[in-house]
Amino acid sequence: MKKILSIAFVLFAFVAMQAQNQTVIFNENFDNYNSGQSLLSQNNNDWTTWSGGQEAESGTIVNSPAQSAPNSLFITGSSDMIHKMGGITSGHYLIDFDYYIPVSGNGGYFNILHNFAGGSSTWAFECYMGPYSLAKNEGGLADEDLVYAGLFSYDDTSAVFFYTPDTWFHINLDIDLDKDNITANVAGEEIASWQFSTIPDTTNNTMMKMDAINFFAGCLDNLMTENSTLSGTYYVDNLVIAKVNNVGIEENSNNSITVYPNPANSIINVNNSENAQITVFDISGRVMATIEKASENQTISVENFANGTYFLRIADGNSVVTKKFMVVK
Repeated sequence: MKKILSIAFVLFAFVAMQAQNQTVIFNENFDNYNSGQSLLSQNNNDWTTWSGGQEAESGTIVNSPAQSAPNSLFITGSSDMIHKMGGITSGHYLIDFDYYIPVSGNGGYFNILHNFAGGSSTWAFECYMGPYSLAKNEGGLADEDLVYAGLFSYDDTSAVFFYTPDTWFHINLDIDLDKDNITANVAGEEIASWQFSTIPDTTNNTMMKMDAINFFAGCLDNLMTENSTLSGTYYVDNLVIAKVNNVGIEENSNNSITVYPNPANSIINVNNSENAQITVFDISGRVMATIEKASENQTISVENFANGTYFLRIADGNSVVTKKFMVVK
């Protein structure tokens, strides 16, 4: 709900260690449910609603659009879905999901909660999205002035981004509770990084806890227009929450190795990697590709990769370089 106002391992050992680098703690693609029925009625263990298991607040499982067939979660009207994360207070986590806002709707919304307690909840941040007229303050609404914008609201400030309606885009939240930092990425672009423990609209108040993610039928107009009653309409797919684990392999930040483009669509290029061993992992630690002896300028196909966050491990016999990249199609 929106808030009012050095390497000594053989390849096998290397892969086994790295496969533990991320542990998926929640993976929801909505594909095992019946389309046309509420999510809550089919899974009330992983999901609840703002008011506590109220069917009227449930999102609906639909089969179009879906980023990964056959299903996605549809949020509109009174939908107010909660996935509880159990009050996490330490560690490094990645939250990834795909998002779709139809041009015919009013926009979308989601938040992360420091503490979930219904109306007494404590927000970590909110994200509002929707169409916005640059001429609104002058009273006009010309098509050339209309933009599709999103806004992360946190602490006592905010960060703006833009999105394309009627298309899927990827959202990645990199939350390091040990360093008290969050970085928000939309469609492969870093939008903002800030102190995670802050509480919006407060001063000198903090809370180091990650308790829930909330998909509510809100929109940008709720923030920009006083007493707005508009509801958001959007779809969510492929929600993955993973814990990033530290492993006992020395890693090197070697900035001479470059990876591009990032985000990638069909290929990823790794420069200055001659004779290195390159392994690509997805967020769950699954090996997606392995290059035994790379060229100086190595090309790797990601055409069959799903949207999401991936990691490159580049081993040259003396060190391991880790690079993160995203696939966005």
